[in-house]
Amino acid sequence: MIDLVIKFFPMTAADEAQIEKLDERAFGPGRYARTAYRLREGVAPDLSLSFVARVGTLLVGANRMTNIL
Repeated sequence: MIDLVIKFFPMTAADEAQIEKLDERAFGPGRYARTAYRLREGVAPDLSLSFVARVGTLLVGANRMTNIL
């Protein structure tokens, strides 16, 4: 039996490209019309509050938190 362990790590700026690919697969091209994307436009994530989830080296989830403006 394969044991898939999900591990959580603090998000880094280097994770951005993988997160974009994951969001594209999960939400498609219409994701930019979603309110969450509109609110985040032009605002960098707060890396001290953001995390990624990985199974091995594969990114399987992300929690990008941004400051409230």
